[in-house]
Amino acid sequence: MADEWAPSLRPVLLTLLTVQILSASFNYNTVSDCDEVFNYWEPTHYLTYKYGFQTWEYSPEFGLRSYAYILLHASIAKLVAIFSSDKTFVFYCVRLFMGFVTSSTQTFFYSTVVERFGPFIGVSTFIILLFSPGFFIAGTAMLPSTFSMWALTVAFGAWFIQLDALAVFSVALSTIMGWPFSVVMTFPLVLDILKRRGLIRVFFWGVLSLIFFLGPMMVIDYEYYKKVIIAPLNIIIYNVFSSHGGPELYGVEPWYFYILNGILNFNIMFILAFASVPLLTLRHFLGKSVPKLAYLFLSPMYVWFFLMIRMPHKEERFLFCIYPIIAFAAGFSLVLVKEIMTAILRAITPRSTKIQSINYVTTAGTAGILIVFVLLSLSRTISMVVNYGGPLHVYSHLYHTELRGGSAFGSDEKIRICVGKEWYRFPSNFFLPAENFELSFLESSFKGQLPKLFSKGPDATSIIPTGFNDLNQQEMDRYVYLSQCHYLVDYEFPDQSEDRYSTFHNWKVIYKSPFLDANSSDRLSRAFWIPFYSNRHNTYRDYLLMRNVNRVRLPEK
Repeated sequence: MADEWAPSLRPVLLTLLTVQILSASFNYNTVSDCDEVFNYWEPTHYLTYKYGFQTWEYSPEFGLRSYAYILLHASIAKLVAIFSSDKTFVFYCVRLFMGFVTSSTQTFFYSTVVERFGPFIGVSTFIILLFSPGFFIAGTAMLPSTFSMWALTVAFGAWFIQLDALAVFSVALSTIMGWPFSVVMTFPLVLDILKRRGLIRVFFWGVLSLIFFLGPMMVIDYEYYKKVIIAPLNIIIYNVFSSHGGPELYGVEPWYFYILNGILNFNIMFILAFASVPLLTLRHFLGKSVPKLAYLFLSPMYVWFFLMIRMPHKEERFLFCIYPIIAFAAGFSLVLVKEIMTAILRAITPRSTKIQSINYVTTAGTAGILIVFVLLSLSRTISMVVNYGGPLHVYSHLYHTELRGGSAFGSDEKIRICVGKEWYRFPSNFFLPAENFELSFLESSFKGQLPKLFSKGPDATSIIPTGFNDLNQQEMDRYVYLSQCHYLVDYEFPDQSEDRYSTFHNWKVIYKSPFLDANSSDRLSRAFWIPFYSNRHNTYRDYLLMRNVNRVRLPEK
């Protein structure tokens, strides 16, 4: 019976790790967030290779980002770079490191769910952790919200089995080193531990956390900024108390944004997760006892949504930290569904019906729910790979085939790779072989602020650069002329306002990869890969790599 057995930790870890390896590996998971590239991959590239793009958040004038988080990943990158000159290999090794941390924290979380709530909920949670497209995306993303997901996966697991000191330290780590706003979902955890352990002990753990985490962070940031910076505090002040726009400058979304994203990333399990408290209440009305602290353990998810859904600026990555609780709540709901089904069947079937027969029916019902979840999850994951893998294909071809890892040109020859409206899909300088291959921007319909290269010299991170603002206002010093470009990466679609560069006589398309035109595709077929149906109802256009034939004449290979 499913509720009498749970797999041991080794096969669980290896299975979860396999999925994360697929997520990290070439073209299986695209870099889908420009913040991930320019706020995290680029500073990591800078610390590794001494050049890269800087955003306004890293200007000492604002100091919204900590180099402590960057240094964690840059340490891995530097280590791998000792053994390999292929920067794309370094990139994927850093991703593999993140995938390993994700699968390790997931395994710990699974073990605590089994220990506290039993094998049935544990196995259900494991299946959700394994197949959810949300974890496939988040697990290898270089984002503070992924770091918070790691820390809070440990925090909630520790809370379940009353490893309270570990829970408090993990919450502090998430808040200080990861995404500081993740603390809102830990209020139930903190209040419960305060009640059981007392204010003095929890305060002591909090002080230790500040010493162990905030202290070293400030030392690291002082080394780079050459001034005292408390990055988590700065980002809270900017996002909450800014008098001139704050996060709303970067877009606002409707109230149901997180609901739609939750359904895409967890499908029916997202609905089951939010049904957990109503199902628990129904179980109580059916005369069943409610497990101790069940409402409390489920509450962080509701707290997070109640607070975050009210914020105008929304991002999918803000959901990452709540993913482990969604998985647990959905697993918890499955056992409630099974029990409620059992109670109903006993009430409506003849007394002569064997309990074993009812158990077979309810077990088949819950297994059916899990199978539907797995199929929908695989469909969503395949859809993302098939529909949005074009940019990584193009940049990988540029690096390895066109530029031949940098050997196609002399090291003193500056080669411009230009992007216009597609600037936000650049996967980072890890996909350009050397410093003389420079990403350059063409003016496009985007009128916000673009990043610029870090200054040169040993104190580059402490220099206040010109041309940065915290209002997301366009800075004209970022752009070059088309005639200065050697290569151009673009995605062309019918109603674009920009020029169609592929029609220019001096621009030759040398590589292309299909990329979904979402506006011309059916909503269902673009969200989920459905055999035969998706191919008929999706529209793909070419993601293009073009060469300026007037400036580049490569010898035949």
